[in-house]
Amino acid sequence: MSLEHSVILDALEEVGKREREAFLDAAHNAGKLVYDTMLQDAQKRGAIRDQKNQEETAFLKSREMARYKNQAALSVNEHKIRHINALLDEVYNELESLDNEAYIDLLYRSLNKQKTDEKPRIHVASKHFDLVVEALGQTYQIIKDESIGNGFILNYTHFNVNMELKQIMRHKRDNLTNKAMDILYGGDDE
Repeated sequence: MSLEHSVILDALEEVGKREREAFLDAAHNAGKLVYDTMLQDAQKRGAIRDQKNQEETAFLKSREMARYKNQAALSVNEHKIRHINALLDEVYNELESLDNEAYIDLLYRSLNKQKTDEKPRIHVASKHFDLVVEALGQTYQIIKDESIGNGFILNYTHFNVNMELKQIMRHKRDNLTNKAMDILYGGDDE
């Protein structure tokens, strides 16, 4: 697992733990209410049709129940997706406001993860420039890069490691959504 996934998933788990129970209860209650209402509606229509044809009624009731169950499941899934999108936005906002110590720790972890003896040039946003120069300026070339919003880029001779948080979140959003779904709702049959 890449470092950026690890950092984001750690933050995601922390945020997810705080909201998982409340969301699942609300989603379950909402789904149950929808399901109960639909069940009552289907039973009423079934009783009327039973008078005309028992065989046709059984078939229609079965079909309607499956449709209502699918609608309820779809509604719960839509709630889950909205919840995960809100969580990912919250995680991004938390990562955007990393304190200096956490920012330098992330930078050190990224540098130590690379399997090369080459010392990269480190591109950072102007808001972190002085901090990074103080921490790493004796060992690395630090470059102020106005195109970086938050995060950094490690510029090696043959490759770059882009740890610019907005780019990571944009390019890995689908993967992060799937991971969040597994973390928050893995094993849920609802």
